[in-house]
Amino acid sequence: MISVYKIFTFTFFTITFGFSATINVPADYVTIQGGLDAASEGDTIQVEPGMYVENIFWPEINGIKLFGSGKETCVIDGDLLGSVIQIDHGTSFIVDSSTVISGFTLQNGNAYENDSGTQYISSGGGINLFASSIIMEDLIIINNSGSDGGGISLRFSYGSKCKNVIIKNNYAGNDGGGIYNSSSTDLLLENVTISENSAEDNGGGIWNINQDIIGDSLIITDNTSGSGGGGIYGSGGNIENSIISGNDARYGGGIRYSGGGGPLNLNNVLISNNSAYSDDYIYEGGGIYIGTIGNVNFTNVTITNNIANDGGGIFSASGANYNILNSILVENSPQEIYFYDYLDPCTVTVAFTDLYGGVDSIETNDNGTVYWNEGNID
Repeated sequence: MISVYKIFTFTFFTITFGFSATINVPADYVTIQGGLDAASEGDTIQVEPGMYVENIFWPEINGIKLFGSGKETCVIDGDLLGSVIQIDHGTSFIVDSSTVISGFTLQNGNAYENDSGTQYISSGGGINLFASSIIMEDLIIINNSGSDGGGISLRFSYGSKCKNVIIKNNYAGNDGGGIYNSSSTDLLLENVTISENSAEDNGGGIWNINQDIIGDSLIITDNTSGSGGGGIYGSGGNIENSIISGNDARYGGGIRYSGGGGPLNLNNVLISNNSAYSDDYIYEGGGIYIGTIGNVNFTNVTITNNIANDGGGIFSASGANYNILNSILVENSPQEIYFYDYLDPCTVTVAFTDLYGGVDSIETNDNGTVYWNEGNID
């Protein structure tokens, strides 16, 4: 009898050890912060519909799953008092991509300035992520502001993911109106809409420097920046099955590719109706501005109805090198492709592409080489 009892007790505790709990808000805790503070690793926090006015500081615990009742009905409002959600524990790297935030609207975060107009140094009005990685799903991130990253700021984040997320009408005092991504790798953006965001400097929609992003089924529309990259400002990555349209900037209305990182690969992307145009100044690269020593590969890309002072479709800066395959460039103004006329020469290779006006529509300014390969039509 004693032996059986001992075995049963040992087995019981072996089975129950590691069970995760579900914490309900507001039934168990009135606030989401209270639920998070009570959570252990692997716990789930389920939040009922409602408006929760909070500025959440995520605990230094890995694997918490925060689920709202739905992005249309469950709202966390930052009340302009700080980031809506902040995950920042120095360089601990404790919070990883087993952590999930899903099913909320995040609004009115303010990581830019306080009531007296004093600027904060923090980033990420909606979500501020530092040395941590999370999964962000089924979210609306709207009407937030930050010094860098009005909607989301990621710094030293590895393997974070956004899926089924709307990032709209956010503002950055510096860079990255929608998303700011710095020193973070393997950022996956899947079925994400980034629209009507603005940045005073670069990257109205996305600012992504010296890192690769992976984008699939993106809609990047109607974003603005004061300098480069109305839609996207950044270096390398892979973007496919996406639309970049209606964005505005001084350099690269749709995209400003800065170079300095890995290549930018665009596959099955529409770049249309973007603008880099002014009556007072020279604006360049309506569709895309390829920066110094840039390396871009266009495959199955349509670039159309973009406008600039120079390079309506593509503006090639000093040393730009790129390939255009099985693509369409049509009705961009004033040129389909333009080479910068100073500094290092540019190179473009074109194959199986419909380029309006043919090779004559490429204005090289005697500063580069066009490789006009087989299969092109005009």
